[in-house]
Amino acid sequence: MLLEIKLALLLAVAPADPGAIREAIQGLPDETATAALVRVNGQTHTSGYADVTARTKVAKSTRFRIGSITKTFIAAAALQLVHEGALRLDDPVLTKDGKQITLRHLLTHTSGLSRASVRVDDPRWYLKHRFDTYTPAELLKPALAAPLDFEPGTRQQYNNADYMLAAQAIERATGRPYGQVITERVIKPLRLAATSVPGTASRLPEPYTRGYVRIGERLVDVTRQNPSVAWGSGEMISNAPDLDRFIRALFRGQVVKGAELAAMFTIPDVPAFGPGCPGPKACMGMGLQSATSGGITVWGHVGERPGYASGVFATKDLALRLVYLVNSTEWSPKGGSPAVVQKIYAAVGG
Repeated sequence: MLLEIKLALLLAVAPADPGAIREAIQGLPDETATAALVRVNGQTHTSGYADVTARTKVAKSTRFRIGSITKTFIAAAALQLVHEGALRLDDPVLTKDGKQITLRHLLTHTSGLSRASVRVDDPRWYLKHRFDTYTPAELLKPALAAPLDFEPGTRQQYNNADYMLAAQAIERATGRPYGQVITERVIKPLRLAATSVPGTASRLPEPYTRGYVRIGERLVDVTRQNPSVAWGSGEMISNAPDLDRFIRALFRGQVVKGAELAAMFTIPDVPAFGPGCPGPKACMGMGLQSATSGGITVWGHVGERPGYASGVFATKDLALRLVYLVNSTEWSPKGGSPAVVQKIYAAVGG
């Protein structure tokens, strides 16, 4: 799915008005979403139903599919290995069209690789194939077969293939599946009990919110889905308390240290290319997206899987921390993000 960041209204360091947040997510379920959860500086608000048939409330600890927030975990694990010397940012990972692509290029989305991918943009196709298992080779084949969109290091373009290749680099360096590496290096040390890398498992652990997509007049339950189609670009599961703990530990240097942590917050001085950034310049460091307004910058990542739209963001000093889940039923929301997400941004920054 396309990644579009529209966070200008989010950039306020004062705690958001709880009433404004409750108003932003009230009235669910509606035509565009069935449930929402917003956690700001540790305070949680919910709306809608975790299950629209049973009409069950959304638990504050509900698990959900975090999509591309997985990339922040990938970057953290890779940079730990860089810190230890098991990986090096400027060593070539592959050669494409005669150009060398490094781990730095992958983590900063400056590889130049094509965004060509396995077809997941058609909801009817997805419903037919959502339990299929995909290998990394199958997922990467379209991007590796296409010519480069630009010379590596010269532009920034958000691309799932970059982080699939970064996951493969982690596996080559450690001799273990990248999910095991993330579990051992990040999930267990931080005691993120609700966070997991599910592999091909289609079920969500309890408690969870169900995901739905609207196809014509039908509301289709897509909670169960084989996440291997996203693999290292977006297969993980978590909840709001875990993501809040993760972003706090990450920014405090408890996950990635020193120069490698600084690299996560360093944006390449190159133009943006294609989808990913709201302006003409690059907006992403390593595993972190940024948005700045009035001299204030937030960092984090958004995530999307069918039925689930989520995000985790914070100011670098952690004065503002936001985690949200919206069970969006829109397959391709107009404006780049579900309407409820845009209301959440406005409420937090208002």
